[in-house]
Amino acid sequence: MPEGADMRRFREALPGLAGDLGPEGLEQILESFLVDSGARIASLGDLLAAGDLAGLGRCAHSIQGGSGIFGLTDLGRLALAVELAARASETGRLPGLVAGLESAYRQLEPALRDAARTLARSTGG
Repeated sequence: MPEGADMRRFREALPGLAGDLGPEGLEQILESFLVDSGARIASLGDLLAAGDLAGLGRCAHSIQGGSGIFGLTDLGRLALAVELAARASETGRLPGLVAGLESAYRQLEPALRDAARTLARSTGG
């Protein structure tokens, strides 16, 4: 399976981030992104089911912000679409948008976790 554009951009962003933050700093923010985004992704369905559009929008906004740090622009665009649809109360579109965001994150997560493990090994973490 070919690597997607987000993973290419992620891999391209890592050296610059490591230069700015140091390898240990990069490892920490990547791990934080994975923990936070994983929890947020897991909560999207519950927020949608509860009709908590404000919470859904905030959650998607946070995912978008974290995605941008790592060059995950496609994931960020999906999160922005959820955020904007939630803000506009577009309840008919939200289930499909949420499902798309969840799916995209699940596809990226294993490679992101692998990168985090590689960073941890290289820094002795």
